[in-house]
Amino acid sequence: MPTEHTHRIGQRTGLVTLGVVGLALCSAPAALARQPQGHGKPFEAQQLACAVQAMRAAPSPTALLESTMLPGRQTYGPGDTLVINAGTDKGLAVGQEYFVRRVLLPMDRGTKEPWVYVRTAGWVSITEVHPRNALAQVVFACDAFDKGDLLQPFSLPVVPAPIDPPGQPDYSSPGQVLLGQDRRIAAGTRFFIAVDRGTDHGLKPGQRVTIFRRLSGPDGPVNPIAQATVMLLLPESAVLHVDQSSQAIFVGDLVAPHR
Repeated sequence: MPTEHTHRIGQRTGLVTLGVVGLALCSAPAALARQPQGHGKPFEAQQLACAVQAMRAAPSPTALLESTMLPGRQTYGPGDTLVINAGTDKGLAVGQEYFVRRVLLPMDRGTKEPWVYVRTAGWVSITEVHPRNALAQVVFACDAFDKGDLLQPFSLPVVPAPIDPPGQPDYSSPGQVLLGQDRRIAAGTRFFIAVDRGTDHGLKPGQRVTIFRRLSGPDGPVNPIAQATVMLLLPESAVLHVDQSSQAIFVGDLVAPHR
């Protein structure tokens, strides 16, 4: 189960050096580690809520982040106040909580089909509401909040228990690694990554998967490089937690669910 910091992966390029890969595997967002467990939520679930998600279409926002009560600030943390561009006209009420999310620019070289990637900046609680705007206090910050970020209803994800027995990897119809948090170039143990398999392919929370490559072409022998667990499911994608890896994981690596 995830008990360490979330990390980030990005697109594989021919300019990556071994030293850069090593740095990507070892670094982590220090701000996330320093934050309290807001509202008494389990920290593992907070980490999962911060993980990047892959979608076929951009999410529909309840409202947008308009500005901040602290001019000149570019990053915000728990307790900071933000201005929202909707109020009672959109059903906002004091005490409601919302995710604050951002659609990332496309990054699809190495994957088969276009995806929309969504980063969760954190979540906020509505503290004051007017007819056409509202104030919200930051409850938890995964990363920076920016003007134009989307608000969506908040629901902390449930961290699933691994399915036991784990089964065996099915290499016959593999998925692909799509992206990891904030586009770091490689992923490793304890990372969260998005893959192009979800409920549409029968994945279940807690299901084990093997991440692998083919040696000597698409019909070559299997080279397993990591074991992971399905943590969060969407209709056409999933968020995995990498439990252990023997090599760096890159965008485009293959994913075999255990059956």
